[in-house]
Amino acid sequence: MISLLPIAILAVALTPANAAYNAHSPYKVLTRRSIVSDPNTIADRSFDFVIAGGGVSGLALAARLAEYSNFTVCLIEAGGSGDDVADQINIPGYSYLNGLGGTAYDWKYKTTPQVDAGSTVKSWPRGKGLGGSGATNGLYWTKAAEQEYDAWNTLNPGASEDWGWAEMQKYTQKCETFTPPTDEQVATFGIVANPSVHGDSGPIHSGNSAYIFDIVKEWVPTWQALGFTAKDLHGGNVHGVNVGPSTLNTANQTRSYSKSGYIDSLPARSNLVILTGFQVTKINWNSTTAGAAVAGGVSFSASSGAQVFSVTANKEVIVSGGVIGSPQILQLSGVGPAALSSSLAIESVVDLPVGYNLQDHFGTGISFNTPSGTTTWGSLRDDAAMAANALTNYKAANYAASEWSVSLARPSLHLVVTDISSPLFASFPRYVNSATGYTSMADLSTDFTTFAATATSALAANVEAMTGYQTLPANVALGLADQYTIQNSWLSTDVGQLEILFSALSGGTNIAIKCALQHPYSRGTIMINSTDAFNAPVINPGYLGLGYDVEILKAGIAFIRKLGATAPMNTIALTEQAPSAGLVDDELTTWIGTSGGTDYHPLGTASMLPQDKGGVVDTKLVVYGTTNVRVVDASVIPLQMSSHTMSACYAISEKVADIIKAKYAAVAETPSSSSAAASGTTTTGQPTTTTRAASSSSASAGVGAGDATGAAFPVSRSSGVARAAVAAAVVALSFL
Repeated sequence: MISLLPIAILAVALTPANAAYNAHSPYKVLTRRSIVSDPNTIADRSFDFVIAGGGVSGLALAARLAEYSNFTVCLIEAGGSGDDVADQINIPGYSYLNGLGGTAYDWKYKTTPQVDAGSTVKSWPRGKGLGGSGATNGLYWTKAAEQEYDAWNTLNPGASEDWGWAEMQKYTQKCETFTPPTDEQVATFGIVANPSVHGDSGPIHSGNSAYIFDIVKEWVPTWQALGFTAKDLHGGNVHGVNVGPSTLNTANQTRSYSKSGYIDSLPARSNLVILTGFQVTKINWNSTTAGAAVAGGVSFSASSGAQVFSVTANKEVIVSGGVIGSPQILQLSGVGPAALSSSLAIESVVDLPVGYNLQDHFGTGISFNTPSGTTTWGSLRDDAAMAANALTNYKAANYAASEWSVSLARPSLHLVVTDISSPLFASFPRYVNSATGYTSMADLSTDFTTFAATATSALAANVEAMTGYQTLPANVALGLADQYTIQNSWLSTDVGQLEILFSALSGGTNIAIKCALQHPYSRGTIMINSTDAFNAPVINPGYLGLGYDVEILKAGIAFIRKLGATAPMNTIALTEQAPSAGLVDDELTTWIGTSGGTDYHPLGTASMLPQDKGGVVDTKLVVYGTTNVRVVDASVIPLQMSSHTMSACYAISEKVADIIKAKYAAVAETPSSSSAAASGTTTTGQPTTTTRAASSSSASAGVGAGDATGAAFPVSRSSGVARAAVAAAVVALSFL
């Protein structure tokens, strides 16, 4: 095998330490050297840490661990590197109108028929490739409310690790480099930015796109006319409105994601190898001692029936396969419900409720026609000359004149959906420039206090109903009661219950406004039904299983109608096209279920909760009953948030990297010999040079803590339960 170390040395020597990410950088070929597609590069070798999954969380964690030169890290990703679809990933508008949905970079998942959503099967696109959904999503850079992060601590009383607001804010800022909007953007679109609640030296760039559709200028003042406050929604209170930042490098208007920020921007590291095109099929165990199972590595393969390879983990196996992939890997490895393991003749290693507590944002919306001559995404999509001119401007770095600069990508279908009543509408990317707002229950209903009181008094009945519908284990039901207690308390506060989003693509030159449920009462499951890792698990999000969810969404439709009728939005939102203004009551309930779908933010399938409350991982994210298996991704988040999940995933990875660094404290300088790095064998315990203790505080110091093999991250600031079963417990809302 060719040693990676000489290549790394060459990269260190030639790559500018402060080079901002550039899709066309001449140094990119050097950084690709640690990304390989030959399984023999890692097969039958050993590494300190083996990471299953190279999405948002996996790549960020791998990069941070590799900062310690005596850690050897191997990451295995099922999808490709993304180099073959670079424009679709990097150019914001390209990934919007010509996205990667339905391609090899999409897992193309489907749900089971959703009984309480018209028995419709919903599409669940998820990014497959380096960067995961962060390489294909809508670039939304949002953050949950203070109470929502603090709830993680409430649900884990007396835990050894802090996951509250201040801690998560610290780590979210650590990963971010924020560029404020221009004075012109502030004046034109009413954007509010508070740099103090953002980071200024992290690998992920955030900011507003250079080009913003003119119609967006009506968004903020319309909300203000209804009494809402425009604010930077990253400060711990999301109640209000803004045109927020996206994950893009404002210097060159390209997507900023885990690969471009954490991997491409640094010289290749000899202690980090990333294998693409191979899927982890299971964890291999050195010991299955009850309560202390020890993982010895993983098996991986390119496809069903293809050759199976293995790699050894000297320290830990870290599962970062996402909300679907992580429970699948665990269950295939005998970590999950014992009955499920038994039914598939898998040896049960740890009996845990893996795959339960699935929660997702469910959304739908209203389409409006616009005045003649209004420029929308439909204009760009339907006018080839306009599209070509916009691309010419983009390639010439004239970003402010190019619609392709607009950061609107979604893990998406690149289909033309002109019928908003079609189920496809729910899965279509239809958002513009992160123009968002969050409403509380008080904003939605005149009788929200009665609604809250009813939900609180019916808590036990709701847990019983959900337990019967999902056949919940007893400990999961106990944990659900704790979650409902918190959710009920939020009904009387300004915690966001709905996210409202503005769209400039809804057929022709129509616009749309969408509402997405932020704290569903319904829960779902993800379970394997085969021992073949290449068969998708059964995904049942249980949408609208409890009637509270559909009542809140109906209130959201009423709010959208009021928003569209308020000046100045009423100057562009002329007539409701779908569902139609006359659709109310039961017909509206049916329409919400059939037209709605995922808002792409599932979480909870390996929840960080006490084991007696349905937990899968502890607060260090170690899987209960194991000594050295962690889960690091959105599946550990125990309770849904009024935020997209991407920033939380980065923060989780940053924090866990520090936890791991603190555990394995001895740090050695990079050895002069390349033999250990080439083989993947750890140098830990056999340092060839001076070692030093990496205390918890030094590990948390940020970029460069420990002995990094490369430069610090470059910064460029310029650059159901059927509703009828619980109907008696649900109060229909009187809409404001």
